[in-house]
Amino acid sequence: MHNLQDNIVIMTTSMIASIILMSRKGIIEPILISKVEWLIKEIMKRGSKVTINEHSTASLIVKNGLKLLDKTLVLSKRTVFEMSISPSNNFE
Repeated sequence: MHNLQDNIVIMTTSMIASIILMSRKGIIEPILISKVEWLIKEIMKRGSKVTINEHSTASLIVKNGLKLLDKTLVLSKRTVFEMSISPSNNFE
């Protein structure tokens, strides 16, 4: 089991989605960027891997992640990101 933990790679989109979900009233982009930057540093400090390019900045990571999460996000009040979660009717 320890070998499994050593090889885990954390996706930046999952970090962004988790931070947005934790922010119940939504989150603005500058705060999201600072939290993602902190989280990346913490994960790497603890010896795990994150899917980032060496030259990527936290703002670029967040912008790309928000594009990938576009269908599940709601932009309320022009600058506040919130997750749009609804039950699926597709039971196939």
